[in-house]
Amino acid sequence: VILLFAGWWGFRHVDKNTEIPAEVFAKIEPITPRAVLVLSSGKQIDLAESHEQITEQNGMIVEVDSSGEIRYQRTDLQSEEIIYNKVIVPRSGEYFVTLCDGSKVWLNADTEFEFPVNFSETIREVRLKGEAYFEVEKDARHPFVVKADPVEVEVLGTHFNVEAYPGDAEVKTTLLEGSVAVNAPAVSSRITLSPGESAIYNRADKTLQEEKTI
Repeated sequence: VILLFAGWWGFRHVDKNTEIPAEVFAKIEPITPRAVLVLSSGKQIDLAESHEQITEQNGMIVEVDSSGEIRYQRTDLQSEEIIYNKVIVPRSGEYFVTLCDGSKVWLNADTEFEFPVNFSETIREVRLKGEAYFEVEKDARHPFVVKADPVEVEVLGTHFNVEAYPGDAEVKTTLLEGSVAVNAPAVSSRITLSPGESAIYNRADKTLQEEKTI
């Protein structure tokens, strides 16, 4: 009781005009285009410092520009070998990726995004740890799948957001435009979303539920 009273008294007598020291603000990093690109060879490139054109092992051209964007360009010399790149965005960072099919992905801070530099002939499949917003190019013959353990988001062409940080209690998929199906294979559960709806998977309860967001 004495400790509780002391805490309450201290709170009541805090000077409301007390200024936060400048050194505290100095430690708060602004959100900027920052990321590391990991090529199929394992080579790591700091995208905040490198703005260049890279040729991947299968002949795909990777363009990195100063605005914080990566673009993948097909070439006549490109082979059909499926190889993967990974973009790792640190805290206080963000990055934008245009995939080889023209789909656009905005990566939030503290996120890992792994994807083929060229998709297979049957499916467009990527892997996500963290948070990303997707604008997927429509292609009915090649479904787009986001694997964000423990859920999978299937889509033909739409705008949606996936929030799947490994340490969070929930994995949330929010649909803005089009239609997506969210699968939770571990519990054999599936939800098809309409615009303005979210599918939320609870890691502890292992349940997949739908809710209105708009």
